Amino acid sequence: MTANTRATSGPPRVDWDRLNQGPSASDLREMPATTEADWQEPELLIPIDRENYREFQAFLAKRRKKAAKR
Repeated sequence: MTANTRATSGPPRVDWDRLNQGPSASDLREMPATTEADWQEPELLIPIDRENYREFQAFLAKRRKKAAKR
């Protein structure tokens, strides 16, 4: 078994105690400082080609179809 494989097929376990503690000091040091001006016009650009666009559209269609069945 490699580091990237899981022994079980279920969802990953969550360490709720650690999660509820919030971020550690080292976690906060790793975050870049931001100001209000940084969030005035946030924008995320992702380069995408036609094949990735089609795959993403198919993913969205499948997800919507699955959600409609619920």
